Amino acid sequence: MASLANLKTKTGKITCEIFRTKSIVELERKKEREAAVKIHSWFRKIRVQQFIKHKHECATLIQKAFRAFTARKRYRKKLEERIIDLMMLYYDNKATKIQSVWRGYFTRKYKFNFYTRKAYLDALVLKNESIRLELEVIGLNNTIAMKTQQDFKEVESEIMKNRKNHHLLSTSVRPGIYNATHPHKSYLCGVENAIRSTQPFSKEERSTLKQKKLEEHLRTSTGIPKVDVDEYNDNKKKEKHHLTTHSLPPLKNKPQGPFRLPDEVAKQRYKELEPTLRVATDYQSVHKARGKLREEEWTQRIIDKKFLPSTRKENVYLSSLHTSSDFQKPDYGTKHFREPQKEKFVQETAFRRLVSPIPYFDQLGKTY
Repeated sequence: MASLANLKTKTGKITCEIFRTKSIVELERKKEREAAVKIHSWFRKIRVQQFIKHKHECATLIQKAFRAFTARKRYRKKLEERIIDLMMLYYDNKATKIQSVWRGYFTRKYKFNFYTRKAYLDALVLKNESIRLELEVIGLNNTIAMKTQQDFKEVESEIMKNRKNHHLLSTSVRPGIYNATHPHKSYLCGVENAIRSTQPFSKEERSTLKQKKLEEHLRTSTGIPKVDVDEYNDNKKKEKHHLTTHSLPPLKNKPQGPFRLPDEVAKQRYKELEPTLRVATDYQSVHKARGKLREEEWTQRIIDKKFLPSTRKENVYLSSLHTSSDFQKPDYGTKHFREPQKEKFVQETAFRRLVSPIPYFDQLGKTY
């Protein structure tokens, strides 16, 4: 034990020196490592900076070339537009000069020429005289036509009156009221002969006149307003014929100002009446509605004969169109129920119930 203690005392200094040397070496190694790391980081930074600088120079060169190209293109376009504007301005000035020369020549030769204007006014006077004569002839023809039409209406009304009073003729038993044999009935001379020369109304004509009279009465404020289609068409044809043959021609196709066309105004004026619901209702509407209601009630009855059982089947059961077809009733609930029936297909392939997605929606939310 003593020798071991002596050995420890002798080797203590050597151990401390070894530990001190080892710690110094460790510190030096750590410094060298940090220095190497710093050199590596600096070198890598320099390389990255040089690479980024090279990329920036390439991008700048590309942008410069592209901007120069687009600038030259815009310049050429602006130059072409400017040249076109200058050419149009030049040609417009030339055309204006030509027009001013022509208008001056035309004005000096025709508008301020005394003899030309005098000839024009003389021709205008002659034209006015001819138009005035034509208007007088047209007015005279219109007057004659109106008078002829009025006379025709009077004759027709007289004939209708004679036919209506045909039952007032004299008979072998009793003289009529138009008999002119008495002195105080001398003013009726010839009336009975005129009535005798006409034919009386038949049964159909009397019913037609009665219906017409009833319709005229119903056209009042207390009746149903109706429009006779034939009478309306005849009036429209007469109006059109009168406008085309017995009226002056219009100055222009359409009058100046916010006016409607004559055909549109005439259509609005002669359109059919549109009575209200109260006026247009039929007199027998209540009875018709009750009859229709009875029919609907009869169709909704379960059984007409009250004392017969409703469950007895006397007729053959008819299959419904909603549950059966020419292709037979499908096996509902079985494994073959939803399988496609290819014999019913119009084409060889089945109908696609889904469509392909729209490719533009795939780029939604993306910036590249």
